[in-house]
Amino acid sequence: MNLEKLFLSIKGLGTVALWVLVALVAIGILVAVVAYANRSRGFRLFLVASVTLGSSWYAFLVAPFQQVGHEQPSVAEATGEIYPTAPPGQVKRGEEVYRSNGCVYCHTQQVRGTGGDIPRWGQRRTVARDYLYQSPVQLGSQRKGPDLSNVGARRTSEAWHLRHLYAPEWMVEGSTMPPYRYLFEIRKVVGDGSPDALNLTALGLKEQVSPNGRYELVPTEDAKALVDYLLHLKAEVPLFEAPLPKKQEKSDEKQNKKQQSGQQPSKPTVNANQFE
Repeated sequence: MNLEKLFLSIKGLGTVALWVLVALVAIGILVAVVAYANRSRGFRLFLVASVTLGSSWYAFLVAPFQQVGHEQPSVAEATGEIYPTAPPGQVKRGEEVYRSNGCVYCHTQQVRGTGGDIPRWGQRRTVARDYLYQSPVQLGSQRKGPDLSNVGARRTSEAWHLRHLYAPEWMVEGSTMPPYRYLFEIRKVVGDGSPDALNLTALGLKEQVSPNGRYELVPTEDAKALVDYLLHLKAEVPLFEAPLPKKQEKSDEKQNKKQQSGQQPSKPTVNANQFE
C-alpha cells in the first residue's frame, strides 16, 4: 500500500477524532453552563463568551496549523524524487526582488481546479504542499498578468525573461506590464563585453542604446536573481492530494516507455502566445 496514502488517511482520521473530542468537550461545557445558569447569570455569560471565543480561536488558528503547518515534502516511490525542494540562495534573493517590486499585485501563483486554469497555467491544481518553502506565500489576488505557478516550465529561456523584464511590450504584443529597466545597466563595452549582455538587436534597441556599438545593456544581480526565481517556479510533480489529470498521466507513461526503449520522446506542440 502507498505509505503516503496510509499516512494521509491516518492523519485525516486523527483530525476527525480531534473535532469529535472538541465537540464533546463543548457540549459538556454547555451542559455545565445550563446547570449553573440559575445560580449566577454573570458567570454564565462569562463562560459562554469564553467557549465561543476559545472554539473560534481553535477552529481558525490552531486546527489549520495542525493540518497544514506540519506538511512535509513528498517522495515519489518510483523515482525517489523529492518535491518540493528548498530553493538555493540565488532563488531566495530573487523572491525578495519579486516581492519588493510588487509583482504579486498583478500575478497570482495559484492554479485552480476550475475556470480553465488547467492546462493553461499548469497541469494540476496547486495545493498547500507547493508552498512549503515560501514565506510569505506569493498567492496574489489579481490576474492582470498571467499566473506564474509554472512559468519556469512554460518559459525556460533565461534570455527571454531578461528581455521581457526590460521591454515587455516588445516580447509580448499588447502587454500592460511596466518595464523594469532600473534592473539593468548601460555600460561601456570592455574587451569582448559581458557574457550577460542583452541582444540589443533582438530588442530593437541598438540604435537607442548603442548606435556605435560601444555600449551594452547588462542585467544587475537583482535582475538575474529575479529570473532565477521565475525559472524555479514549477509545480508539475503529481501529488496524492493533487494528481495529474488522467490524460496527462497516460501521456507521461508513454513518454517514459519511449525513453526506456531508447526512442526519442515526441515534443508537444504548444502555441507560446496562449500563455501570455
